[in-house]
Amino acid sequence: MVEGRKVDPSFEGDMHCTTALVATGRRVLNGCRAVAVSLLCALMMLAATGCIRRGEGAESMPSSALGQARATATEGEIGAAGVTGPVPAACGVSYAHDWFEGGRQGYGTERSAQSLRELAELGVTAISLTNFGYMESLTSTEVFDMERRGGSERREAMRTDMERAHALNMVVMVKPHIWVSGGAWHGQLNPADWDAFYDSYGTFMLDNARLAQEGRAEYFVVGTELVSAVRARPDRMRALIAQVREVYDGQVVYAANWDEAESVQIWDAVDVIGVQMYAPLAAAPEASQAQMVEQARSWLQRYEALAVHHGKPLFLTEVGFVNRVGGAVDPHVWPEHVQAAADLAGDEEQARAVSAIIEVFGASPHVGRMFWWKWYTNPATRDEGVVGFALRGKPALGHLQTACTLSNAHGL
Repeated sequence: MVEGRKVDPSFEGDMHCTTALVATGRRVLNGCRAVAVSLLCALMMLAATGCIRRGEGAESMPSSALGQARATATEGEIGAAGVTGPVPAACGVSYAHDWFEGGRQGYGTERSAQSLRELAELGVTAISLTNFGYMESLTSTEVFDMERRGGSERREAMRTDMERAHALNMVVMVKPHIWVSGGAWHGQLNPADWDAFYDSYGTFMLDNARLAQEGRAEYFVVGTELVSAVRARPDRMRALIAQVREVYDGQVVYAANWDEAESVQIWDAVDVIGVQMYAPLAAAPEASQAQMVEQARSWLQRYEALAVHHGKPLFLTEVGFVNRVGGAVDPHVWPEHVQAAADLAGDEEQARAVSAIIEVFGASPHVGRMFWWKWYTNPATRDEGVVGFALRGKPALGHLQTACTLSNAHGL
């Protein structure tokens, strides 16, 4: 563990973790906001099932006792506040850089500092930071670092926001993505030479792993939705994970597409099972809250079985719903592929879907963290429009805020 790295209270466990907790007790106590929650803090300290030793794999799941404490600590409160079911284990957001105007309202800026404080006031306890590597096509072999492109994410700016987030007692996940020209999906990469691709991709990812180490990020995502790349060459992804561990000593995550997770061949090599949760929760836009909850439970059962089989915690590395009619039917359809018109906005549908995820996935002792897609550094960004994913200023935000506020009140 890096000297001074913040301990993530979402799952601590074995003696290795207990030693780390003692060494960094001050940071752990930041999560214990009142004497009334000291029992929960003790559970986190003593649970023998939730910690993952880096490089050794996970032996067990987050403590079921802690999961039960999460479930019972707020029983009855949240329903009265408009969110049914238990409070989620943690409240996180995918914190997105605003690239307009040369990134003047993006990562590292004063506008970003204000947005991070706003998130802290909402009760958010974790953020992910994303920068992009660029590919010219699905058949390209080279991943270009976009740091020098005007308006793109800069590592120094990301480092600044990691420091700011930690100062606000937030956990940080560094999560680089690939962007393919023309909007093609990186899950369908088909380069002429897989070794050449992995050589280039590895350079990009190792640079970001070093950034995560320098910024004391608790988590690093080694790949996101790389369906074809992992399927074609799991050996190269395993080798990259081993290289990442040489420069980064936090928890390593792979973020699988929602329909990919059960076929991923590298779960034994990472510390956390990540899922990009854009699975459908409804067959029609008018689906009821109860119908969405039922569908969410069916997805959770599948992902929990995966987590139990591999003995590792489950993260929703992204979860979200576009704010349009039909957003819960096909949440994986991005805003730019639909007409950005106010009459297509689906405030109530988005709110029902968010509430269903909180109720179902938030109750699971196997789910360590959820990162809601997304929250921009700049509230006035022009990136998505009215039908976008962003929760700021929409009814769905009330459900998340209520859950996070209650979660923090109980020190979870």
